[in-house]
Amino acid sequence: MTLVVDESDWARSRMRVGLELNSDFRADHRFTVSGLHVLSWLNSLGGELRTIGRLGTVRSIESEWWQPLAAGSPWYASAALGYRAQTDDLYNSGRLVGRASFSANSLTLALGHTFGRNANLRVGVRRNVGEGELLLPVTEQSLVRFGERNVFAQFRYDTLENLAFPTQGGLVLAQWQSSPARASGRASLSSNLALGLRAFWFGEWGGHVYAEAAHSADGFAQQALGGFLRLSGASRDSINGGTVLFGRAVLARRIGRMPAGFGGAVRSGFSLELGNAFAQDEAIRAAKLRVAGSAFVSVDTRFGPAYLALGSSKGSSTVYVFLGPFW
Repeated sequence: MTLVVDESDWARSRMRVGLELNSDFRADHRFTVSGLHVLSWLNSLGGELRTIGRLGTVRSIESEWWQPLAAGSPWYASAALGYRAQTDDLYNSGRLVGRASFSANSLTLALGHTFGRNANLRVGVRRNVGEGELLLPVTEQSLVRFGERNVFAQFRYDTLENLAFPTQGGLVLAQWQSSPARASGRASLSSNLALGLRAFWFGEWGGHVYAEAAHSADGFAQQALGGFLRLSGASRDSINGGTVLFGRAVLARRIGRMPAGFGGAVRSGFSLELGNAFAQDEAIRAAKLRVAGSAFVSVDTRFGPAYLALGSSKGSSTVYVFLGPFW
């Protein structure tokens, strides 16, 4: 007997909807409805169109065409168009100094190579055009328009079995990008980012260890610190600089399970965190690293992981509520 298996027509068009909620019960409240739509096998080589949209605190939409260059080839090309708008608080040395709104259109072209099922290397060029407006404090010249382009290279290795609360596998990401100098006679501006995560479990316990380093030749590094699990207790993205160093360890125990159809595991755990951001001309010293930590209860829900947490850093404590997908 011979079995012939064909993919269902409906499987080529898939849709997921999610809810993202984040509040620190002080000044940072974020609410976003997210949607992900995937159209697969659009041609004989396996072309795919993926669209992600968000509506709420962050308003964005991005569509990316992913096209293998030959049947069964590890090489592919991709093109993406996107729009993003949001309002952010501005910080200086961890202190709130203003608020600004940003919006930008982007175009990205890339060439990539996959290594098995878990590793991917991409190189490409990106163009951003947009504007930013200073909302607080109010000034006469508050609107700034900008246009920038950069080339980038990114390597990603991912074997995590669960993005919500990983207990198996690992993640390695290395990224470099360079933009033309803003003035003639100056070198191009580059920034880089490297991070790694290793998940583990034993019995009812599970967690991960994580390390991150980012540097920019001019301005702020690609990543900022502050917020839940990124120096918990400090305001979200309030700690930035030319160099960012950060590490954490998260450990939690499964203490229950949601009823069937409503969700998954219920966990109670804690995190220990260490890191800081350093200015361009500031010496990097271990004595300047900030210590932070959190205690939390998490639930795997149909909308993604939900957390109720208490974070503390440098004498400041913050309660967090977080809900949202990680895709």
